Amino acid sequence: MVPVGLALSAVLGVGLTRNLPSQGALLGALLVIFLPILGLGSPLRRGPGPAVLGLAGWCWGAVLLVALPMYFPGELGPSVHGGVSWIAAPAGEEIAGAVADAGEAFVTMVVPATAAPPTAEELEAVDAELREPRSIPVEEAIPLDEVTAEPPLDGPTGRVVLPYEGGGRSMRVPVTFHGPAQPVTQTMLFDTGATLTTLSTEGLAGLGLRVPADAPVVTLSTANGQVDAPLVLVDGLGLGAEIIPYATIAVCEPCAEGEVSGLLGLNVTGLFQVSLDHEEREIDMTLRGRLIDRYADVVHWVSLDSTAKVWTDGRIEVEVTADNRAHAGVEGLSIEVACSSRSFAVGLESVPPNSARTSKVSLPRGTDCREYRVMLREGRWSSD
Repeated sequence: MVPVGLALSAVLGVGLTRNLPSQGALLGALLVIFLPILGLGSPLRRGPGPAVLGLAGWCWGAVLLVALPMYFPGELGPSVHGGVSWIAAPAGEEIAGAVADAGEAFVTMVVPATAAPPTAEELEAVDAELREPRSIPVEEAIPLDEVTAEPPLDGPTGRVVLPYEGGGRSMRVPVTFHGPAQPVTQTMLFDTGATLTTLSTEGLAGLGLRVPADAPVVTLSTANGQVDAPLVLVDGLGLGAEIIPYATIAVCEPCAEGEVSGLLGLNVTGLFQVSLDHEEREIDMTLRGRLIDRYADVVHWVSLDSTAKVWTDGRIEVEVTADNRAHAGVEGLSIEVACSSRSFAVGLESVPPNSARTSKVSLPRGTDCREYRVMLREGRWSSD
């Protein structure tokens, strides 16, 4: 029942793309697929058998696959990919990705592409003096001195409205990167599944940044498998008129393709509440706060070391050192000391760039901390 499976995946993918809860999207897809199949099969005989239901499934699945691009142009392939990935997720990321790629390729090959909308007819220019003025009733007019100007939508007020191109899993947005050289605007893929923002080596070139030999390295999962990506820290990242101070960038060549320089990841988009307006093709983003936790950025640049001392009277002292390897200061660090049964927090106010700072705390008597580990829980870049 290939048409039924592809149609189910496509309808499910459409729902997931529009941020519906996965269970709700699956339930809606099942109703859209199987209720019409039962309805088509029941008039043919008193009790529809497998053959009748199979024929009805082929017909209804084919109708849905052909009709879906008419209502959601350009989304059939990505929707099938997203739906198959979700359904096949229990089999593992690698298998789910391979099956999703095959499903998208098959449906793109079989279902004819939807023609682009016709180009709007250009109107002839008309002099302003010849235009007919609007008639505004006197009682609706507002004196000019009483008009209050509204702030711009994408001004530095914490709210950004980004236009995007493409659709589904390939929404492309403009992002401005700030480095030692002049700011450079790149086309990025808005990726809610990417933990870190990425750029290719070519994308970094215009920023005046180079990858140091001792740069932190992370392992990223890409469509071509896992890659080791060194990290760099840019001075700022601009979304509309809002500039996010400092952002960790993973240098990833497979993450760039064609006009897309990389992925806009959660270490940036997670700072915002995000809503998608597919009709206007805009991403509406509201900053969660100026002092929001930047753990996803900071954790790669802060190394932790610790020592514990147990006194004969049962007192325990733990000394924690945070070494900041970044060229930007960090503050608001919260470090967890996890003992066998209890955990404790150690706070550090600030650590200057390329420096270290130590804090010493006492733990309650009797705490079993013969084995413990320390980890960063929170942190942000210094505001000054």
